[in-house]
Amino acid sequence: MLQKYFYTLLFSICAFYSGFGQCIPPSNLMATNVTESSATLSWTSSIPTQWDVIVLPANSPEPSPTQSGMFVQVNPYTVVGLSPCTAYKFYVRSVCDGGSASGLIGPSYFATNSVLAMDCPPVANNDAITVYPNNVSVSTSPVSVLANDFFLGTPANNINVNVIITPLSVPSNFSLNSNGTINVLPGTAPGTYTLTYKICAPLNPDSCSTTATVTITVANEGFLLKAFMDSNFNGLQDVGESNFDMGQFQYQVNNNGITNTVSSSNGTYYIQESNPVNTYDLSFIVDSNYSSYYIPSVSSYNDISYVTSSGVMVYNFPITELPFNDVSVYVISAGTPPRPGFAYQNVVMFKNSGNQTIPSGTVTFTKNNMVAITSVSQAGTISTATGFTYDFTNLLPNETRNIYVTMQVPTIPTVNLGDVLTNTASISVSSGESNANNNSATLLQVVVGSYDPNDKTESHGGKIVHASFTSSDYLTYTIQFENTGTYYAENVRISDVLDAKLDEATVRMVSSSHTNTLTRVGNMLTWNMNGIDLLPSGKGYVTFQIKPKPGYAIGDIIPNTASIYFDFNPPIITNTFQTEFVNTMSVSDFENQSFVVYPNPTNSLITFSSKDNSQLIDSIVLTDLLGKTIQAKKVNAIATTIDLTDLSKGIYFAKVISGNQMSTVKIMKQ
Repeated sequence: MLQKYFYTLLFSICAFYSGFGQCIPPSNLMATNVTESSATLSWTSSIPTQWDVIVLPANSPEPSPTQSGMFVQVNPYTVVGLSPCTAYKFYVRSVCDGGSASGLIGPSYFATNSVLAMDCPPVANNDAITVYPNNVSVSTSPVSVLANDFFLGTPANNINVNVIITPLSVPSNFSLNSNGTINVLPGTAPGTYTLTYKICAPLNPDSCSTTATVTITVANEGFLLKAFMDSNFNGLQDVGESNFDMGQFQYQVNNNGITNTVSSSNGTYYIQESNPVNTYDLSFIVDSNYSSYYIPSVSSYNDISYVTSSGVMVYNFPITELPFNDVSVYVISAGTPPRPGFAYQNVVMFKNSGNQTIPSGTVTFTKNNMVAITSVSQAGTISTATGFTYDFTNLLPNETRNIYVTMQVPTIPTVNLGDVLTNTASISVSSGESNANNNSATLLQVVVGSYDPNDKTESHGGKIVHASFTSSDYLTYTIQFENTGTYYAENVRISDVLDAKLDEATVRMVSSSHTNTLTRVGNMLTWNMNGIDLLPSGKGYVTFQIKPKPGYAIGDIIPNTASIYFDFNPPIITNTFQTEFVNTMSVSDFENQSFVVYPNPTNSLITFSSKDNSQLIDSIVLTDLLGKTIQAKKVNAIATTIDLTDLSKGIYFAKVISGNQMSTVKIMKQ
């Protein structure tokens, strides 16, 4: 119905918007008064009195810069003919005299209501689960089939969403629990089994998902390694004791000198083994950043062998803790890179890496002054001239939260291909911090004209001032992948051969789109994401950090490339991302800013100069890594010089304010 409605409107449009000129684009896109078949769309627009509005299903491809939709002369505008229980996105461009038009602004998202209360059915997705039975008692799967199911846009296994789970076909020796976990009777034969189920809305049991299939692999020979928080110090994982994932398992077979290092996203790792002749050395190492606070009471097992007919032999690595507070923040690329005239997304990820609940804190996001924020996924943010702030509460130990930020890139010549857009985030908390080095993050992205969805990037953007990079700093790589085939990919594997200048022993995971296992052998990294059933055009990513080896020098270039495997297809080779250590950033490195800064690094004086003689610098605020103001200066001129002689050596941030704009630049004091 919606498609037919749009086609009718499209044929009624008699103007083709070929130029953008000086037509002022709209901002602050919003959808209100949403019903099951309509929504009121509004935006802020100062001069234009007519607009081009494009409304699409949320999973549709982005419209091209010349694509048109509905020509309207009212704001707000009510769109009708929508389908119930459907997510949409919309874009708006201003239409000015002479047929010129602004760039397309958006998307902004909304979802229509159901015809009847609670009539929007849940969504159940297929799963692949491995169960480790024994010969004595009932075993329960480590994950729930609800882990990737949704209801009303919320994960179905959320404690606040109580869906009704109904098994449809269950093989013998298996049962499906109300929380989505699967029980397996002792003595169940190893192999692959299939279970089907559906989930229904709690207030309307007739509103149900389609059938989902669970592929269950019963592993009955080998070793299961488990790291967990041992709160009662008994060496066993009791009910309520969570898995521990801030470390790596290591194992060696038959003392062959080859150490396999494994990072597991759920704190467990399974080794298939049935030969009692082979011997294993097993160990668990806590990440160096947290080894002072988390102590394994058992850290290794040496020369163990599989005992025939023992099922899965479990080796526990119980972890005890010392209280500490630590929050971290990251800015991660999400999907497409910035392109002129299009929207792109960053994810602000913040995490409680400590073991105490953080009662309150603030996340601050500062955008590049060339882009406009069109939507923020998190409710309750406070808009600022340069981005937004968000006050959070009750961040639990090991809890991660994400804020998706959608930004609009202006058209050429406001930006040019090759420009670098810089977005930053910082986090502050009321309680004490044990590690301030991870309280701020910066992401630099290059403006491109086209892109490969399978790519690799590093957050510094390709160049790093040598003097500003310390022994505590990491390179942060993101590998993005997309299934460009015509059928779902059951398994995805990524391999990455690290350059000799990178210290493989410092690898640590930051985030990923899917449950995975990272295995390292020497300088070879391999991510395995099994049973994820990635749909055609489905996307995913892994983000990890690593340090360069000591001795890196000015002029050194670190290349990095990844290979992505979808099932048994030949690998897709990503671009080779190169990171260069430089002495100083040249003026061209700041072309996306409205000012230049030099020299940087500096041991005394540093100059800030506006590129546009008509644009005055109002003031400059100098802060440390924690956001504390070190110096503030009123300028009201096109250039100024600040003396940093009395500051300690280290990294600082300068906020340059001009009118209603603010830009942030990283400064190194030598």
